[in-house]
Amino acid sequence: MTTTNAKSDPTLAFVAGALADTIGGRRTEQTKSPASSRPKIYLADNSRLRPDAHRQRAAIEQICDRHGLVAEWPSEHLFFPTGLTVSARLKVGPPIDDPAARRGLAKSWRLIGNCQALVAEVSAFRGAHMSPLIAFEIGVAVVHAVPVFAWTKDVADARFIDLFERFMCINDDVSPDGNWRDDDGDLVENFGLVEFAAIAGNFVSLSRSIEDAIAAATRRLKAR
Repeated sequence: MTTTNAKSDPTLAFVAGALADTIGGRRTEQTKSPASSRPKIYLADNSRLRPDAHRQRAAIEQICDRHGLVAEWPSEHLFFPTGLTVSARLKVGPPIDDPAARRGLAKSWRLIGNCQALVAEVSAFRGAHMSPLIAFEIGVAVVHAVPVFAWTKDVADARFIDLFERFMCINDDVSPDGNWRDDDGDLVENFGLVEFAAIAGNFVSLSRSIEDAIAAATRRLKAR
């Protein structure tokens, strides 16, 4: 049986380096802000991947501005510059050994800790589950005690579609032991949530649009 470590595995080295940069960076202490400053919210969504990314982000920033909030985005542009095509990325190669990539990730994690709220898109992304990056960002927010306001496009008949319905046919037979199991025989836990309970259990609210999620965050911040 072979084992790997951060020195021999470049991927592990990259992740370990990003976490080290995050832990090593001092988090700015939050103090009472002057009346002229506005709360910051971290936007964890898939807008950067869409064809009209710039237009969508501009519209979201306008929504935040109307609510008196400052929109903060991830720092992925530090290692995936805007406009970099697939062919260009293939020539450059994975950014595993690039320290700029680790700094970009560490900057995003610290930024989450210095925001007053995180608005997260939990819509199904290339499969039954949400984006793994956004799930990680939610985890960072939870560690920093930053409230999470989720939203999803997965709605039908005026109700949310839970993860169980997305993952398997709701009419599948119950196994002899009284539970639902997948094709491999593994237990399917159904809590009626849009994502795993370890993720969805941290949501302050769940909305049907990013506009509603930002509004929910605004109400919570104003109520403090």
